Amino acid sequence: MTIWNPTSCTGPGPHVYQSALVISSREWLRMNGKFKGGGSGAGAGVGGLQTFEVDVPGVGIKMDGVLEEDEETPGGYVGVGTNCMQRVTINQVQSKNRFSGKVKLTATGVGSKIRLWSNPTRTSEITTFPKEYTTPSGLPQDIWMEGIAASSATNDVELKVSYTTPTENKTAEDKVKLTVIKVDLDMDVDDTDEQKEESPGAIVFENWDNDDADVAHTPDKTESSVTGENDLVPIYPKFEPTFPWQFFRRQSH
Repeated sequence: MTIWNPTSCTGPGPHVYQSALVISSREWLRMNGKFKGGGSGAGAGVGGLQTFEVDVPGVGIKMDGVLEEDEETPGGYVGVGTNCMQRVTINQVQSKNRFSGKVKLTATGVGSKIRLWSNPTRTSEITTFPKEYTTPSGLPQDIWMEGIAASSATNDVELKVSYTTPTENKTAEDKVKLTVIKVDLDMDVDDTDEQKEESPGAIVFENWDNDDADVAHTPDKTESSVTGENDLVPIYPKFEPTFPWQFFRRQSH
């Protein structure tokens, strides 16, 4: 199909589209213009102009904190743990004709990298896919994502929503890609039980001794450099996956 200037066959020139092209959009799109017809009739031939209107349905999925243009590259992030739950919103189908029907949710990495929940209290897990939502009455709908294992590669988890028009059988879709990250902090102490890191926690003794054996018996804790210091406890920050990330230390007093 060749689309021309709305008022004539002259002007800035034609825009050519494949007539069978499936156009995907996150917001419905309306195009008005003229096109050169074929066959017979008043609008036929090179000189014939006919008005057309295209109503493109848009379906959308939105992840909190991620801009629309970043949803696939660089994508979003979710941390491992129930205290890192991330909200994702599935929106109504947007179109001039107010399409109804089913919006389908599919996901990769469910069960291995993430778990999906219908509520933030984690009482209703989503385990069967595709998960269907009725539009417009059943949308928008929030779901919550929980990271359970670090990603193996960037953006190896994907959530996708799709909608197929009831008459034309054309499909619009939207997706968000994400990386599951895991941050861990270990201390070099005798008890390395992960479950005890916060309660009761580790024990570190005050550095009152004099490892450098200075004659003034100055406590090591008051000196900036101590030869032979042997009372410091190493702390090991860990980050997964092993990408070139930068760590930031936050001190508490």
